[in-house]
Amino acid sequence: MNNEFVQGYLEKEVQNGTFGEYLKNPIDGKERAKIVGCNMMFCRKKARLSQRDVCTIIGCAPQTYSGYENGKHEPTIETLVRLSHLYNVSLDFLLQKYPEQEGYDVAVQNVDDNPSFQEVDMEMQRMKERLAELEKHIKIAE
Repeated sequence: MNNEFVQGYLEKEVQNGTFGEYLKNPIDGKERAKIVGCNMMFCRKKARLSQRDVCTIIGCAPQTYSGYENGKHEPTIETLVRLSHLYNVSLDFLLQKYPEQEGYDVAVQNVDDNPSFQEVDMEMQRMKERLAELEKHIKIAE
């Protein structure tokens, strides 16, 4: 396809508003990473989860996840999909800049119903029980 044709087509569509606001005002990678990180943190806090909880649920290293929320680097598409399922939000929400997130009602109130979260919660409970048993045996051995 002719590059001039493509460029002319794109310019026309941007002017018509077909491609929306993003192509009218594109952002660079660093700014996008900050926006995505901010949205991830917003959802996590709204769900009342720690970074460690989210890492356990989605299978991500804590340092990597922290880098996402701090805007140091962008998450993979797989990570974004997992987060969108966890928080019951669209990928669009995770990727877009919203003027005021305070007024945006994210459907994370259903996090407790999420099977992944329930599995992690049950596993954490088993680990706490096992830890209590081990501590008991250590005290007996002393």
